[in-house]
Amino acid sequence: MKLLETLARIESEITIGLDQWTATACAPLTWGVTIMAITAAGDEKTCQALHHLVRSGFNPILIAVEPDLHFGRTRERARQLGFRAYHVLRSANLELWRQPHGSLAQ
Repeated sequence: MKLLETLARIESEITIGLDQWTATACAPLTWGVTIMAITAAGDEKTCQALHHLVRSGFNPILIAVEPDLHFGRTRERARQLGFRAYHVLRSANLELWRQPHGSLAQ
């Protein structure tokens, strides 16, 4: 949880967007690898980058760590694009991951 809190405080103004480096960074990875993208929110560019990873044979998972009243739309977009999206704001949100895979609610 501390890692997520730290990541949530990172200023993104001086970073390169996920959509600009995922293809290159993931190229040497083995097909089927799970890639966890921990980000403030699942904007359209992020979702499209993760969809590209799905089409390349990876298993991306979006973890959004900032409050977002419209996360339901992001979750639905992710579902339509072929990956899972989770909203993790507190440690209680991580309890879902301790359940057997079949009972995970997106």
